[in-house]
Amino acid sequence: MDVANSVKQDQASARCFTGHDAVNQKVLVCGASGRLGRLVAEALRDRHAHTPRLLVRPARLQDGWQTPQGMEPVSGDFTDTASLDAALDGVASVFLVSPVHPDMRARELALAAAAARCPAPPQIVKISGLATRLDSPVDSGRWHAQIEQGIRALRLPATFLRPNFFFQNLAFQVGGMRRDGILRGGVGDAAIAMVDARDIADVAAAVLTGDTPVTGSAVALTAGQAYTYEAVAVTFSNALGRAVRYERQPREVLARALAASGQPDWHVRILRQFNEAFLAGEGSEVSTTVQQVLGRAPRNLEAYAAELAAGATPSGSDPFPS
Repeated sequence: MDVANSVKQDQASARCFTGHDAVNQKVLVCGASGRLGRLVAEALRDRHAHTPRLLVRPARLQDGWQTPQGMEPVSGDFTDTASLDAALDGVASVFLVSPVHPDMRARELALAAAAARCPAPPQIVKISGLATRLDSPVDSGRWHAQIEQGIRALRLPATFLRPNFFFQNLAFQVGGMRRDGILRGGVGDAAIAMVDARDIADVAAAVLTGDTPVTGSAVALTAGQAYTYEAVAVTFSNALGRAVRYERQPREVLARALAASGQPDWHVRILRQFNEAFLAGEGSEVSTTVQQVLGRAPRNLEAYAAELAAGATPSGSDPFPS
């Protein structure tokens, strides 16, 4: 055994949280500069009176990233073991999310390995996604399943949250719907059990800060119904006060648009796989998890469309450029 490395690991473990206290526990939030991580951090602060610790890449901090009020930044990177050990100092729960990328498995499992070195390993609340299983037809679904499998193999306490599709993924089309009255999509008549990103964040924050009916489970997160794109068009017609029609994009049209988008081949492939998965019926089943955890109905698409129509700033970019 390498004695020097052993000492370093022992010192890192000694810094980790040594007992769970639902009132005073420290929560580490990954991805806080992204949409979902930011929402989770805000939910922890605003609805659970926590001061979340934010894992922020050193380069982002050096670029002058402004830490939101009531939050604690810590410099760290999934590729830097020492920084992960330091970030886990005193932590009882970790919100784990990272951008979909071929390196996602190595990055997230590096954090899980650091968590497993703690004498009282923190709870992991991980965001997975559509078709998360080892034989998934979607590359990212397979990667998520492999990460989940790795976390279980480390015997970490963990809850896996699996949203299929965010309402916010539709936001980039609002301008076009308002201007031209057209909603474009390549999912045919598929019913998709979507969910508001804010409900994902609220569920994650509840699991991070205390026991819920889903702690330790792998659960889908959806709104109270599944929506076809025809129904989405009707919803935005009502919200915007103008006719909106759904324009179906054939596979070949979508493929050409994606090929010309300049996105990496692996990303183009996953976007096409998402559409094919929806067409095959993946992601259509409605879950009651949001109601179970939060004790209220999930937000619906009608309310989200009304917010955008009233001038709320849409977030998210076009995943299927034309």
